[in-house]
Amino acid sequence: MIYRMQEYYGLLRRKHGLPIKQFVIYLGKQPSEMQTQLVPQEVFTGFSLKSLRDYSCESLLDSQIPEGIILAILSDFNKQNPTETIRRILDKLQGIAADEITLRKYIRQLTILARLRNLTKETQKQIQDMGLTYNVMEDYLYQEGQKTKEKDIVIKMLKDKTLSIEKIADLIGVTVDDVKQIEKELKK
Repeated sequence: MIYRMQEYYGLLRRKHGLPIKQFVIYLGKQPSEMQTQLVPQEVFTGFSLKSLRDYSCESLLDSQIPEGIILAILSDFNKQNPTETIRRILDKLQGIAADEITLRKYIRQLTILARLRNLTKETQKQIQDMGLTYNVMEDYLYQEGQKTKEKDIVIKMLKDKTLSIEKIADLIGVTVDDVKQIEKELKK
């Protein structure tokens, strides 16, 4: 119960931002043996904050752990050219990856993190220059963007009311059921 109350405290504090005083009402027949206080090392008093920009790119590139190497994209480049850093990250990942499928996974992760530093173009260029295969069209975020774009076009065509559902599906390259689903959502 003590740990549940600790969770409740955190949730209530975050939601309401007010001081919290907690009570548990015990209804058992026997005297309670429930722990009601946390020992000092169990009390959450804060956390240490580490910024990846405080870590040198070199220290992360020296790692043998792929996830650590990938995090180098978010580290301090120490005035090093971002393109060179990306190339070094990719070189290191190529050397560590057991197979092409694993390498693609690492490249996908790197591409996602590169967005946080606005290094998407440079990362894609380095991937292409190195002859690595990463099909951006297989990327989840790309696919979601495509779906949104297709949906927007279907909505415009449905509102125009000049084409049949079948014709819209054919023109956009989606199923008739997809168009019907979007039409259903529009009517709500």
